[in-house]
Amino acid sequence: MVSKFMIEPEYDVTVVTVRDIFQSMYAGDKFGADYQNHSAVIIFDESDMRKMSMADGGRVKVKSSGCEVVLTARKSEDAHPGIAFMPNSIYANALIEGADDTGIPEYKQIGVTVSRTTNELTGVRQLVELQKNVELHV
Repeated sequence: MVSKFMIEPEYDVTVVTVRDIFQSMYAGDKFGADYQNHSAVIIFDESDMRKMSMADGGRVKVKSSGCEVVLTARKSEDAHPGIAFMPNSIYANALIEGADDTGIPEYKQIGVTVSRTTNELTGVRQLVELQKNVELHV
């Protein structure tokens, strides 16, 4: 653990979004705890978690130029160094910076920085409000 007077180190990671069965299971209650617990996650390669001193189930701050969210870190069963996976959700959408020259947002190569944190998960309602404020101030 880093002293309270020091900043946690940040690591560059590429996020790839994936479909997950929870999306249909909890589609009716996107503000519920089950939806948040299944969508506010980022899945790392085991070697990356060791390098970043992250624990399976620990909290991580994930930042892009689009937004900053706190998620739960999960360990993958598969090796994919430098690449993290996130379910398609409001959390992944918040990290997307916008459309490329084709007009389609990039869901498969989201550049982010990641650091450990003790902060609480970013709530779905909090994220919706944040996104509304960003849209209103464009």
